[in-house]
Order: sequence, then C-alpha cells, then structure tokens
Amino acid sequence: AATFTFDGDLTSSYNVVYPAPAEGVTASAEGLYPVTFPAVQEYVEGTFADGAAPLYGCTEESADGSDTGAVQIGHLSGVLRLAVKGNTTLRSISVEAENSKIAGNFDVDCSNGALIAHEDATNSIMMSFEDGLKLSADKASNIYITLPAGDHGVVSITLNTSNPKEKMTVMFDSSAKPVKAGIVREFKEFTHTIDT
Repeated sequence: AATFTFDGDLTSSYNVVYPAPAEGVTASAEGLYPVTFPAVQEYVEGTFADGAAPLYGCTEESADGSDTGAVQIGHLSGVLRLAVKGNTTLRSISVEAENSKIAGNFDVDCSNGALIAHEDATNSIMMSFEDGLKLSADKASNIYITLPAGDHGVVSITLNTSNPKEKMTVMFDSSAKPVKAGIVREFKEFTHTIDT
C-alpha cells in the first residue's frame, strides 16, 4: 500500500513515483522521472526492505481520450525469495548481474514503466544482516531481495558468513526467465554449503 498526501490541489494530468521526497520530483527534459533502487537492502523478516520496490504511475485516460483523474500504480521491480537452511550465520548477501544495472539511480517513463539506468548505477546489491541471520537446519529462513524488472543475464547470489571461506554462491539465468514486475520469484529451498 502507498499513501500520498499533498499541500494544495492537484490538476490532472500528472505522473507519480514512489517513494519520493516530500518536496517532490522534477521531470527531465525528456519527460522522465527519477527513481532509485537501493544498492544496500536491509533484511526484514517476511518481506523486503522499505523503499526497495519503487512504484510508478500516471493518470488514466477514458475511452474518449479524456483524463479520468485516477492513477494506476505499477511495479518497477520483481522480488527474489530465497529459502535457506543451514548451520551457520549469514552476515550479508551480495547479488551481481552479469550484463545490466540493478541498483542506483534510474529514470522511468511513467506512461509505460520503461527504465533507463544512469551512468552511476551499479550491477550489484548488498543485503546486510545487522546482527547476522542464524540459519536453522530444520526450518528455512525466507529472504526477499528486490531487483528491477527485466533480463539481467546471469545473476550471482553469494551468501556470506563471517568466514570468507564459508561463502556459497548460487546463480540463475534471467535471460531465460526475466525478473517480472510485481512478481515474487520463489526459488527452491536449499541448504547453505561451502563453495568448493
């Protein structure tokens, strides 16, 4: 859910990005609006980090082409759900995309959700666990990480402990199955093991 509050009245038509600063955002010369996908996502049990899944929208048109004043909000990111068991404590998870930007500053076309990465955007995300996440051998911990929707090539997900020799890397090819906006992609449950 998202709540929008305004000082004064709004006149249709308008575009929406969320989250947005209180002072609002300004469109570029091309009519695009800024959104940010955080490069560091905080672990939140049972869901993804606050502000990690930007939304966009614009006023709808009726059948005759007139502005209805209503806004349809759409997702810009998909969510990866990892279900992990083990006998260790995770300190962080790093996600790296082979051939696209997945974090930082982007511009969005609010009429269709098309994203354009800024030059300073990166191909990596870090999820941090403030006090570590103690895994259980019996029950999987669900971890949710957001990515911009789209084809990012091969995506590497590295689960890090306090011992660099105990990291584990899993991969998936998003070329075959792109990340879909507004969809949680649930990976098969797995057990943390050490890379060999």
